[in-house]
Amino acid sequence: MHHCVGAYDIECNYLVFSIRPLEAEADKTCRATLGVFVSKDGAWIDQLNGPCNQGTHKAIQDFANHVIQALNESILEKAA
Repeated sequence: MHHCVGAYDIECNYLVFSIRPLEAEADKTCRATLGVFVSKDGAWIDQLNGPCNQGTHKAIQDFANHVIQALNESILEKAA
């Protein structure tokens, strides 16, 4: 995808997700890298980039928000 995520966080509170379509023949622009900061207070999107740091489709943005919502629900559940 032409961007490096190896040195984003030395404190290990950064998650990186590769978002890809299930269909092997799908349009390669329907891929993204989702970078998420996580703390005891919640998770939030740091970056959401398509190939070569391009923007992403709305469906990918919606899915990324779903991931953040699920992470935040899990963090709140563990805090209770």
